[in-house]
Amino acid sequence: GFGAYFCYRLLLGFLGNAVSCLISVCFGVVLYAVMVLLTKSLTAEEIESIPKGKKIVSLLRKLHLVK
Repeated sequence: GFGAYFCYRLLLGFLGNAVSCLISVCFGVVLYAVMVLLTKSLTAEEIESIPKGKKIVSLLRKLHLVK
């Protein structure tokens, strides 16, 4: 939440409300996904159970984010 809010406040002066909000939401989603991977909240098996999960796990293994 804080990362998205900080991003929004940073961009608000440059880009206006709507664009800042859209970029901040996207940033929040990416930040959440990274934190889930770094804290190892999901296992490779759980990720494989979602659509395109095997491709995602393959990519994450190349990036050394899952075992």
